[in-house]
Amino acid sequence: MAKVKKSRIYALILAASLIVTQFGIQSTTSAAPLFNYGEALQKSILFYEAQRSGAISTSDIPTRLPWRGDSQLTDGQKEGIDLTGGWVDAGDNIKFGITCAYTASLLAYGAIEYKDAYVKSGQMKWLQNQLRWVNDYFIKCHTSENVFWAQVGMTAMDHNNWMPIEVTHITNDRTAIKLDKDNPGTEVAMGTAAAMAASSIVFRDSDPTYADKLLTHAKQLYDFGDKYRGKFSDVIKKTDPQGAAAYTSHSGYNDELVWGSIWLYKGMEAQKAGSGASYLNKAKEYYNGIGKEANQSVHKYKWAHCWDDQSFGCYVLMSQIDPTNAEYSQDAERWLNWWTVGGTEHNADGTKITYTPGGHAKLDDWGSFRYASTTALFAFTYSDKLADATKKARYHDFAVKQINYILGDNPRKASYMVGFGENYPQHPHHRTAHSSWGQTMDVPSEHRHILYGALVGSPTATDGFNDLVSDYICNEVAIDYNAGITGALARMYAEFGGNPIPDSSFPLPDKPYSEKDEFPVFAKTYFNGTSGTQFSLTVENRSAWPARAKNNLKLRYFFTLDTNDISDVSIKSQKWSKVTGPTVWDKENKVYYFTIDLSGTDIYPGYGWEVGGPEVDFTVSSASNQWDVTNDWSYMNWDKTYVSGTRSYAPNFVVYEGDNFIRLAGKEPAGGASVTQTILKPVYPEGKNYFDISQGSCEAKFKLTDASGSPLKGMQIHWSSKDVEPGFVIHMRSSYTDGEGIAKVNINIPDTMLNNEVSVDSYITANFAGTDSYQAALSEGRVMGKFSTGFEIGDINNDKSVDAIDFALLKKYLLDNNVEIKHMYADMNSDGNIDAIDFALLKKKLLN
Repeated sequence: MAKVKKSRIYALILAASLIVTQFGIQSTTSAAPLFNYGEALQKSILFYEAQRSGAISTSDIPTRLPWRGDSQLTDGQKEGIDLTGGWVDAGDNIKFGITCAYTASLLAYGAIEYKDAYVKSGQMKWLQNQLRWVNDYFIKCHTSENVFWAQVGMTAMDHNNWMPIEVTHITNDRTAIKLDKDNPGTEVAMGTAAAMAASSIVFRDSDPTYADKLLTHAKQLYDFGDKYRGKFSDVIKKTDPQGAAAYTSHSGYNDELVWGSIWLYKGMEAQKAGSGASYLNKAKEYYNGIGKEANQSVHKYKWAHCWDDQSFGCYVLMSQIDPTNAEYSQDAERWLNWWTVGGTEHNADGTKITYTPGGHAKLDDWGSFRYASTTALFAFTYSDKLADATKKARYHDFAVKQINYILGDNPRKASYMVGFGENYPQHPHHRTAHSSWGQTMDVPSEHRHILYGALVGSPTATDGFNDLVSDYICNEVAIDYNAGITGALARMYAEFGGNPIPDSSFPLPDKPYSEKDEFPVFAKTYFNGTSGTQFSLTVENRSAWPARAKNNLKLRYFFTLDTNDISDVSIKSQKWSKVTGPTVWDKENKVYYFTIDLSGTDIYPGYGWEVGGPEVDFTVSSASNQWDVTNDWSYMNWDKTYVSGTRSYAPNFVVYEGDNFIRLAGKEPAGGASVTQTILKPVYPEGKNYFDISQGSCEAKFKLTDASGSPLKGMQIHWSSKDVEPGFVIHMRSSYTDGEGIAKVNINIPDTMLNNEVSVDSYITANFAGTDSYQAALSEGRVMGKFSTGFEIGDINNDKSVDAIDFALLKKYLLDNNVEIKHMYADMNSDGNIDAIDFALLKKKLLN
């Protein structure tokens, strides 16, 4: 046995000593692979899907998190623009431009440096999805050359409301803050320019048109930030002083001037070699403005690359862009030495960062993992290109150890990435993952979702950890926290390997739930007797898969008639609710119900303190004093172990949504008939996610099924367009589903729109109105395509020439409408009419 162990140890040592990666690294101190770095990389990217704001359900960019839904769809409405999309910052639900830009640039940097690792692991498409999502948001924010919307959401109100993102539009102040030439924010403008330029490189091969678009915006934002200078936090604090306090520009904007210049240089060079020289000259010029270390003559080195100070990444990038300038490499190494061995090389002062006993480089109490992992990324990228074997190993091994500590190689043997490895945090400071229905971190006691991939904040100085949702120092998560570790994990994967989870295995397991966890009714009685019963309920919206607000809930109380005359029973409820009934449910067994309509009241998670909905009080009375509540279906089986305040869960109070009474929760008694749930979805042509109208016309198909997937035949589907001017014509107002549940309709580009090239990108709407047995359903299908007609407007006789003959034909048509011509050829101004204006325009065309 001892011999076998000795052989295995020797083999591991030999393997470690022979590691040679695609980056030319050979390290004799590298540990054997400890973790599945492919899975860690995958989950680090997945975290950004949890941070998405906007219309997820209709986006071409998919989500792998079923518990995330559409959110903050009114962003920008107050300002008259569309500011939906982007990422919310952290455990809160605000969109800060400063951290969005920083995060996007660092994610793109990792993808550029370690492209092969992203491609090989299958994660490039997922990273590009997130970069596209946030860059599309940047484009929306950049409403003109010298205007950029730097924030959406007010910090104080957001931080006071502990609720999931999907309902924040109801209660939170979603005011947006604008930067312009009179209110400049150089850090945000330059940082966003850097992010878009870096992202353009990531998309350069796969989508050059999009890359060019990003680069155009990047250049305009760079010019804006360079020409109109000012600290962004000075602008923010005018509207949101709490937000400015959270994100204050302590370091100023000189670092962003360099960072932006570097990435504009790189982006331009990727587009066309030799085109970025002016930006490189700017980077060199602005580099001199980077701040000095306190009481020293050298550039600062005792901190980390972060949203506030991007000087340190500039050292590394400039040292590799211009290796002939020793200042850049000296700055980079002085900084990395301070993180590793300290010393006085390059005029450093001999100090170094503090380490925990377990080996974590702890820069600060707040968010120290982000600083260590981001420094690890730059240590990797710097060491990869170093010739000095000692420093190459030093920086490389530092990075490996810091990442491994985070993933579980630490005294607690705990992962600090949620949902990865062993003993990971269960209570990250994150509103939507916790998904409270009562505006408090204490309710519920456990998170309702697993926030896969989120990097938490910090261990203690002695390698401990406080896994409490309320501890935002140890346990907060944020988009900038994951920015550096994502690229570092790609580098670890390239060297050590690991298998990502197959895409087919998504969505990953989440916390289990049932309908009573989302729309429960809790009940108690104030009075019970033969004359009637006075009920007090809370009708709660605790939805979390995903969270969703409702303003059309209805409630049914089922009871057994104790006399022979239904007129003996009456109900009285609060004025704000509407009551109907009694209505027969099971005549043979004398079962009836009252309906209490709560429509018009917004009911949502976070409705009140520790409660997810309103109190609903009503009294059912018997005129003959023959009331017996104990035999009523809705009074049975109240569960005193599942409570809200002093009320018990009443499983037989049934909650419905809408006029079609779609049942959300609660058990109906036997004997009645409920509405069957239906599903309506577009059926796109194979290999496409839209109906292709590029030939001038196409057939749109939608399939209607019940919840089990069985097709519904003979159901009428009504057709309409989502947009006022969709670019296509629908030939029928309605059609019926066939034996496979499919309804079809033909659509085409109208003659009045045909010119040399028509581009369509809109939606057709399919509407099933529902029946007594089946619920209503609504769905949209994308219609897209470019159509080239091949004719020239004015060529009325279609002989490939616009000449006097066409002029004569049009004149004759105007004098005598019996002459047949193609309207689309003669409609010179494309207004749908053939008249004297078209005649004049054709004459002008011939004269010119």
